[in-house]
Amino acid sequence: MRRWICLCSLLLVVGVLMAAAPAPETPKQDRGSALAELLRSPVNFGGFDDPKSTFQEVKESLEDRYGLTIEVNEAAFKNEQVNDVLSCPIVEKPISKAKNMRLDRILRRVLLRVPAPSGATFLVRPDCIEITTEAAAKQEIAGDRVGTLPPLVNQTFDKRALEVALRDVSDATEVSIILDPRAGEKAKAPLTAKFTNTPVDTAVQVLADMAELKMVQLDNVLYVTTRENADKIRAEQEKEAEKNDRPVARPSLRPINSSGGAGM
Repeated sequence: MRRWICLCSLLLVVGVLMAAAPAPETPKQDRGSALAELLRSPVNFGGFDDPKSTFQEVKESLEDRYGLTIEVNEAAFKNEQVNDVLSCPIVEKPISKAKNMRLDRILRRVLLRVPAPSGATFLVRPDCIEITTEAAAKQEIAGDRVGTLPPLVNQTFDKRALEVALRDVSDATEVSIILDPRAGEKAKAPLTAKFTNTPVDTAVQVLADMAELKMVQLDNVLYVTTRENADKIRAEQEKEAEKNDRPVARPSLRPINSSGGAGM
């Protein structure tokens, strides 16, 4: 009987201690993934219309409304002679309301108003969304890559068909991505990949390669086709460039607009 009482007491004490113990902290990597997922969520956006609203106030409002954690790389803005970016008014003209719009698109809308010679963009960090300049982001991610930094992909695919993954990337970045019907069954290849702050053309190239296809850029379109057809297109591009005595043109990949989507 005494053993039974002691055992019950011990279990009771263990239960109390477990209840009192703080919940394990979510790993930073998981928080970063959760933020990336949140950015892809459609929300109803109330807009901003107070012309006195500063970047600091808009940032705090976005954090409160949507549960974001946003940090601003003020040093990057200072490098572009924007010494107090958080105090800058950014609603001289109203930022219009929108229903069922992805949160990352809303954030890009807001960042169009932030004064920076190279432009403002965001990166997904392990524990926050970082607002920085396009120049700083490009230097970190693409180094000496020529041209502007393309839209970035922050998505995880788990056994997702290529055609579906490309559609998701197109929708997220607002860049036109076309999948050649000649890809056949390879369009349904199940792919697993995680992209964090990855330029859209790099992400598409990786996904295409995983399905034994190739990507070529045609103006502002990323075209995923068979390897044979991609080689043919690139040969034609190089021949045309040689004829005109200029390098193969690679137009900047920018979102079609700040609110609409690009289709496949």
